[in-house]
Amino acid sequence: MSTTTLTQIVDDAIKQRAEAQAQDERFAFEDDVRAALAKHGITQPYAAMPVIATASRSFVEARAAMLMLEARAAAAQRILGENWGGGGSKVEPN
Repeated sequence: MSTTTLTQIVDDAIKQRAEAQAQDERFAFEDDVRAALAKHGITQPYAAMPVIATASRSFVEARAAMLMLEARAAAAQRILGENWGGGGSKVEPN
């Protein structure tokens, strides 16, 4: 039986949530890329699709990473606030 820590379980949940949210945002991003390409006269699907696909993959990866960092920071802030009696909004040195 493998040993899974609570941190790994939480990280996996954060990662899944971030990736799902990034996928949801992908379609709006792809529309923005299509509009930007069209603005420069690139409207043919064979010319636009490789650009859109590459940009979309990069967007999803970057957005998921950003969302994971935000979620981890929020969790750490809550934990610090709970452990030290603060509201979790800031940490002050002793």
